[in-house]
Amino acid sequence: MLVEVAPIRIAGWKQKEHPMLYNALHIGDQVLKIMGQFVQNAADAQKLIRSKHGIYVEFVIKRVPRGQVFAMCREHQGQSLGIVQENTAEIKDIVPNSIAHQQLKGITLRTPSMDGSGLTTWWITEINARPLNLFFKDSEVKDRLNCVGLDISLLIQPFDLIKQIKKQMKSSIRGYKDYIVQ
Repeated sequence: MLVEVAPIRIAGWKQKEHPMLYNALHIGDQVLKIMGQFVQNAADAQKLIRSKHGIYVEFVIKRVPRGQVFAMCREHQGQSLGIVQENTAEIKDIVPNSIAHQQLKGITLRTPSMDGSGLTTWWITEINARPLNLFFKDSEVKDRLNCVGLDISLLIQPFDLIKQIKKQMKSSIRGYKDYIVQ
């Protein structure tokens, strides 16, 4: 599913119908072209996808242009990463001298917002290259962070971008829950 969070972004897909797309697409990817044509809006993109001839559709994307990927390594199972959350995927704080503090050097807790009007926090959208449900419940993200082994990678993106994607999904797609990737 594509949403118009200027520019056009990947928001999800029908995971049951296309289970391997998580190898090719990431929530937040910017869509530049579909089948060789520049796309101006989500409606045009949908038309191009539906008009395909054959089983493949060629996309040209810019990989999560506002995202950052970080790799971390725990010393032992169950060791805290030091990422402070409050039952969300939003990074509220990083504990000093923690694994995250040592290995996320250069990251600030706030990043420029999409509209450039201020700063926003970071939101975790993938753990170990597997997308998180943007509409998760309770402590799903925290549980996933705690049970992934010693090596862990995180894809983080600006919170206001994810907030816009979620809003667009809910308002423009009937049955949007079918497109939630997890």
